[in-house]
Amino acid sequence: MAQKTTETSSEMEELQKAISNKKGKEFINIFDNYKDKKNLKSDVRNYRCHSKKEGENTENNNTILHHAAVNLDDEDDDNDIIEKIVKLSPDLLACGKVSETHKGQTPIHILIVRKQKETLRRIKDLILSDKLEMGDTVRNNISNPKVEGKLFEKTIMEGELPHIVAALTLDIEIAKIVIEMTSQNIKAKNSNGNTVYHCLVQHAARNPNDIQEVIAMWKFLVRYPNEMADLEKADLIVKALDKKTMRETNNDHLRPLQLAAKLGVADLFDIILNLEKIKNDDEGLFDSDLYDICVIDTVTHFKVQTVNKKNHENNENAKRNQVGPIEAGNKEDKVGKAVTTEKYKWSQSVLEMVCNRKVARNKDSVYQIIRQPAVKMLIKLKWKESRKAVRILALIHFCLMVWYSAYAVVWSVEAFPSNSTNPAITDYQRTFMFVSSILCFVVGAL
Repeated sequence: MAQKTTETSSEMEELQKAISNKKGKEFINIFDNYKDKKNLKSDVRNYRCHSKKEGENTENNNTILHHAAVNLDDEDDDNDIIEKIVKLSPDLLACGKVSETHKGQTPIHILIVRKQKETLRRIKDLILSDKLEMGDTVRNNISNPKVEGKLFEKTIMEGELPHIVAALTLDIEIAKIVIEMTSQNIKAKNSNGNTVYHCLVQHAARNPNDIQEVIAMWKFLVRYPNEMADLEKADLIVKALDKKTMRETNNDHLRPLQLAAKLGVADLFDIILNLEKIKNDDEGLFDSDLYDICVIDTVTHFKVQTVNKKNHENNENAKRNQVGPIEAGNKEDKVGKAVTTEKYKWSQSVLEMVCNRKVARNKDSVYQIIRQPAVKMLIKLKWKESRKAVRILALIHFCLMVWYSAYAVVWSVEAFPSNSTNPAITDYQRTFMFVSSILCFVVGAL
């Protein structure tokens, strides 16, 4: 038995070596003449590659498919190797790395990042052909892997889901292949609640030089639901757009529009705002547009969030009355644990964000955001409605400053008479100070 295991391990190591040396014919020869044909599938699935470090042969916990995805190129011979592995053990496509630095990274992620278009196309054809012995669980894990690697922060792998990672490569052809392969909904969110649009905004903020490629990818994704549409016809963007996708919020309760304002990505802010507008055809005004300002206007946004918070609290109260299932293996705990609840997170409106110091630091972005017709008109309307109150408050503020300055001067003369050329204080000044001290206390209390 030990000898058989050793032979199996030796053959798998030979396969790994053939992949490392990119010897396709040698790999296929070993693969086709594998001694233990009955256990070939389990051997391929369970084998973990080895790497030599400081003269020692150590296991690195990567599957043979991970190893192939990293080492092989986008050529026919190399693709034949990957195709043979996938056909034999398709569940390796959903197998993620286990190391803390790369935890959750699947072979598909690696192929996407390396932009192996032909390899991805072959895998897509295999998955869609139903020739693979693959259950729904594996298919779901391919589309929704759990990625937690520490090295992935602020990289395209932060997108987690294959279709988001593909979009962040800014290669439209790869994005199309992966979306078709995974049959993933564009609305799908990663663990941070971010859709592909949120992730594109973050990528544009980190890499401002890629803004044109990001815009091209954005337009492709917007038009993708209408797959038969001619991508050269820009007027189909609005028709094909599912506006609900743009209104999806992440875990911070931010829409892509709000995130674009927060991160100062003015170009994407313009695109999102104009994609969301609709023609004012109800009143026959076909030359005017209507905009959704519920996340732009501060007052409207606060009212919407107040309603959302109330609904959230009602849902949380309902959860508190529920009892979760008894944990497996805990026989003593015969009573299920209460379902945990979360507090509602408030988010800022666009107008609040552009006044934020971090955003306002980039004056060009702020100017580009506020010069949008919808934002510009909203600011004008708010000023028109509130200018009287602002002017009255400005006058009151001016009067208070004059009064407080006078009080400070008189108080300093009485407190430090030696520093004054005219230290004498009249009864009128003492009365003014007494009344002023009371007013200061009242104003301060308010």
